[in-house]
Amino acid sequence: MAGRVTIVQAEEVVCEGEIDPADVHLPGIYVQRIVEVGRQETGVEIEKLSSNGEDQS
Repeated sequence: MAGRVTIVQAEEVVCEGEIDPADVHLPGIYVQRIVEVGRQETGVEIEKLSSNGEDQS
């Protein structure tokens, strides 16, 4: 069963047309609430670089 309400947590809310539609991960038609939280340190995002510069994904 799916949820009835989708809430988006956003670092910054911008005016319509300021971002490329290809950069949108969830179309607005599915969003009922937006919470602007500002820039936050999560500790979840970890940047990993290979020692020889190659992508190992």
